[in-house]
Amino acid sequence: MPSAPTSFFASGPAATQISLTWQWAPPPGGLPIARYLIDCGTSPTNLTQIGIATSPTYTYWSASAATQYYCQVIAVDSANDDSQPSSLVTVTTPPMPSAPVQVVVTATYSTVVTVTWSEIIPPNGLPIQSYTIFWGTSPTGLTKLAQRTTTSFTDASVSPDTTYYYAIEATDTGGDVSAMSATAQVTTP
Repeated sequence: MPSAPTSFFASGPAATQISLTWQWAPPPGGLPIARYLIDCGTSPTNLTQIGIATSPTYTYWSASAATQYYCQVIAVDSANDDSQPSSLVTVTTPPMPSAPVQVVVTATYSTVVTVTWSEIIPPNGLPIQSYTIFWGTSPTGLTKLAQRTTTSFTDASVSPDTTYYYAIEATDTGGDVSAMSATAQVTTP
């Protein structure tokens, strides 16, 4: 029979992603590996198959944010013999990033607007990698204007005597995107 996978490791590099790695060596005289069955669930006694891999790595892309998972892997040899399951590992995915707060828009000049905001990282959340600034002349249908790594932005593309609306999204280091912030408005002089 094939030996059980060893050195099983799980990490939650993003709010909806689990990365799994393991090692496997055939027993003396054993058959080559055909595939690995990956089982995960939110209870150690209720696992379901989430994927099949042909190499000792697997990324589960449909995890839920801020959720604890239990996972194991089973090796299947070329004769379709299943190994015993690997040791059970646990991993908790981080939460989604919070929407930026306290968005303030100030008309510095008739053709320059400054936008500032704050970010609150939820407990066990990932660091923020970047912010996407959206804008428009209506509070609905905002379009992407710029991307920044800081919590401020100067917009020199505005026109005098015009009302503008701005909102911000945060993207964490796992590539998870927050909900859009509340919309802030400003009218240039």
